[in-house]
Amino acid sequence: MHLHNVDRPCGQVIIVMGVSGSGKTTIGKLLAQSLGCAFIDADDFHSDENKEKMRQGVPLTDMDRMPWLETLRDTLIGYLVSVKAVVLACSALKPSYRQILRVGDLERNFITGKEHEKCEVGCLPNGEIKQHGHYEEQCKERHPTKGPELHPSSCGVKFLLLSGPMDLFASRLKERSKEGSHFMPPSLLQSQFDTLKIGDDEDDIVYLDARLSPEAIVQQAKESLA
Repeated sequence: MHLHNVDRPCGQVIIVMGVSGSGKTTIGKLLAQSLGCAFIDADDFHSDENKEKMRQGVPLTDMDRMPWLETLRDTLIGYLVSVKAVVLACSALKPSYRQILRVGDLERNFITGKEHEKCEVGCLPNGEIKQHGHYEEQCKERHPTKGPELHPSSCGVKFLLLSGPMDLFASRLKERSKEGSHFMPPSLLQSQFDTLKIGDDEDDIVYLDARLSPEAIVQQAKESLA
């Protein structure tokens, strides 16, 4: 299975999202391996200051996250305009965060009429990103009229939300905390559930059952991308 359609004028980004302990990194790596594409982990892009703040059990603010999100945005744009595919593991909890990550998806923005929409946390308007791309005219040719319906194959950026019960994710975080393998403490899980919001117009988000085995989740993800 190929991650993006050969007819597409841009690359493809799959963002495996969710709260801590949902399995983003595990599923993201397996999915990227299965699809034969690159994998990147958003945790690797956090500053030392952000990591230390989370270790101390202090939730990050929007301002804390902004440089992190901007770096991720620019990285994803590089894949899109280079016609490459990538799987990103990223919490992406708020609609405003996800809109920043969508900025490089000119085709989606053209179809939905959101090419000039500005994110509420202050990222560049989508129209300003056109200097990075070369496929706006191709978007117009493929979609001569804008409509309310967005076909999944038109999305350069798609989100897969790992959904499951808090007690499952809490047990994973406690185990990970004992091993000392991650900076996110179990005490921040509730704040992440409180922060997670899905907008009514976010039609590019697919829900995956985090209670399933990793292999079953990857299969579910691939079916949603077909």
